[in-house]
Amino acid sequence: MILRTILSVFILAVTLQSISCKSGGSDPVPETEVQRVTKLLVGDATSGTQWNILSVKVDDIDYTEVFTGFTLTFSENGFTSTNGTIVFNDTDTWSFKDDTAKVITTSNVDITIDEITEASLIFSFIWEGTVYGEGGRKSAVGGENVFTMTRN
Repeated sequence: MILRTILSVFILAVTLQSISCKSGGSDPVPETEVQRVTKLLVGDATSGTQWNILSVKVDDIDYTEVFTGFTLTFSENGFTSTNGTIVFNDTDTWSFKDDTAKVITTSNVDITIDEITEASLIFSFIWEGTVYGEGGRKSAVGGENVFTMTRN
């Protein structure tokens, strides 16, 4: 009889433990890819939010000089740019194309995020045609544009 009581108490304890684990308890909700990439793009007060140009290649040819001084600063659903030529508006909105957080849609172009860390951002897009600005200087170059940026 005592053995049966001990066994019953043991089974009850295991059942209650199992139920309490399945009820969610204090397990953290996993971060989505959209949340993770947004946090990296936007940054925070300690890591900064401004991305600075390191290099630009169009069809594997260096065009960094066309984007001298180019910066991007992201917020939750918008961005500002400096020296973004015709490709990037001074201010614009952005959103992810889908839940994979691999493609950003802006008013001018869809941007593919090739790599993102806290310190670097590499993105690419296809720009149609070459555009000339004042004095005949190129302000955008057609082809596959690959931008490498660093956080300030």
